[in-house]
Amino acid sequence: MERIEMGKGNVKDADCLIPPYLSVIDVEGNFVFINFRFYQNLHSNVLSVLHTSFFSFIHSDDLEKCQSTMASCLLTKKKSTIELRLKNGSHKWVRWQISDLEKGENHLERFLLTGEDVVFEEPIKKNPLLWEQREALFTSFMNHSPSFAWIVDEKENVVYANKGLLDHLGADERVLNRNIYDILPKPIADAGHEKHTWVLENKLPHSSILKSPQKDGSEQVFHVTTFPVKGTHAEKLVCGQAWNITESYQAKALLKKNNERLLYLSRASSEAIWDWNMQTGQIFRNQALLKLIGYHEEKPSGLSWWYNQIHPKDRKKVQQKIEHILALKESAWEQEYRFLCLDGSYLSVLDRGFVVYENSIPIRMVGSLQDVTEIKQLEAKLISEKLKKQQQIAEAILQAQEQERTRIGHELHDNVNQILFTCKLYLDLVKARDLAEKEIKGKTQEFILLAIEEIRKLSKDLVSPPLQEIGLISCINKLIEQLDVINPFEMQFVFEDKDKIESMDYNIKMTLFRITQEQVKNIIKYSQANNVSLQLSVIQKQVHLLIEDDGIGFDARQARRGIGLSNIYERTNLYNGNVDLKTKPGHGCKIKIVIPAF
Repeated sequence: MERIEMGKGNVKDADCLIPPYLSVIDVEGNFVFINFRFYQNLHSNVLSVLHTSFFSFIHSDDLEKCQSTMASCLLTKKKSTIELRLKNGSHKWVRWQISDLEKGENHLERFLLTGEDVVFEEPIKKNPLLWEQREALFTSFMNHSPSFAWIVDEKENVVYANKGLLDHLGADERVLNRNIYDILPKPIADAGHEKHTWVLENKLPHSSILKSPQKDGSEQVFHVTTFPVKGTHAEKLVCGQAWNITESYQAKALLKKNNERLLYLSRASSEAIWDWNMQTGQIFRNQALLKLIGYHEEKPSGLSWWYNQIHPKDRKKVQQKIEHILALKESAWEQEYRFLCLDGSYLSVLDRGFVVYENSIPIRMVGSLQDVTEIKQLEAKLISEKLKKQQQIAEAILQAQEQERTRIGHELHDNVNQILFTCKLYLDLVKARDLAEKEIKGKTQEFILLAIEEIRKLSKDLVSPPLQEIGLISCINKLIEQLDVINPFEMQFVFEDKDKIESMDYNIKMTLFRITQEQVKNIIKYSQANNVSLQLSVIQKQVHLLIEDDGIGFDARQARRGIGLSNIYERTNLYNGNVDLKTKPGHGCKIKIVIPAF
């Protein structure tokens, strides 16, 4: 340290308790030990230093003086002090203290070397003006420092105090050389006395927090550091610095209090609460939330862990929702999703979040989690019951329609056709008088027979097929046989697992038959097909019906759904099924019906 004189107070050759240069060498100058700060000052690698002589780092002009001092120390067994120039890229003055140690394992003499920088010592001896310059710099620096600085001797008389401390005490330099108990309130003096005594006894620095009551009843908080130094006449000195940390201390205390309050509230609350610090990435979850998802406090981690627990089908929409909210700098959001609990089950939750911004930057997000599993189950049950009721109503309507169709079919076949046959019989009794009347009579008989045939075909279509008696597959086969009479196209019917097909509910079998009937009519009317294939199978718990033709096809986007196609869609939707229609001009038509059947 430098020698500095300041008014009535002195800062005298203060040595650090732990010197910056500490090493052990043998008589040949080889390093046996070197401390970290020493080899750092040499700007070299510690391994290379340990294989190098101490003498190689000493200025050549000082080498003889160094070796002579070591020899004298060896003879007298007393410590010696010497100033040498140390090479570390340039040259710097170092004051060394050399002590003789016991012989080492190799029976060579060893020396303990401790040193400290004396960079300005030599120039000051030659130029006293530098001393005044250093004093001015030191005084200016300490007086403008925001901290309080002081030096006391072993009797706790004030040797030095900077302007900040003097202003705080409402004093001036006249307090120098006075005892701390004469100038400080007793509680503060007692605290200072305790710290000064500890530093002098232990010869170590000491740091602590000191609270100082003010006259107005308020309290100021200081961070105090004290450390020992040695004076020029071997008196013991203690230096101290104090920083006013009242605001930061109170802010930390308030933050701690608020955090504790939040913790107590979160523990007392039945709400599942989370708090995401977006600056650090840490997420706090209260006991209610942890209990909800079944995890212990130490298990859950950051946001990536939480995302991974979200159901794969819900994960992306949650991430996109949060990103969207932050991009638009909105304050609140909510989202429903499924969360994987510790027991492997998924919990349906409603997550609500609120974003805290600071200078338009999101720094925190807090929210709560609500278990809506039971509500979702009740909603699903209600929807299921509603659909079931609608299905029952629709089935009743279809059954009524089937019954009405059958009744109309029978009326046409048994009554209308009988009337037409009677008309034909009466017409047969009429005697034509000339060729014109014969031609009219023949045409009339022809139209009556055509009407009878059309009514017979229509009545067959209207009357419900005997599914209960012969089954769905036989009814479809009979439909194909009827088509063979008019031979509109080649039709192939393939089915799998007849027993499973026939074990389906009667209404589903009726729906499949009517769909087949409708599509075959459409193919006959519009497709101009040569080949038609019909496939019926049961895959898992669903029945699959595929009808495909090689006709002219049509543009499904532009074509309006006729009665036939509309009936197919309506009947399929009734059983929560799916219709997949694929067609385009010149490429035929393929329609696939999938209905849950078991």
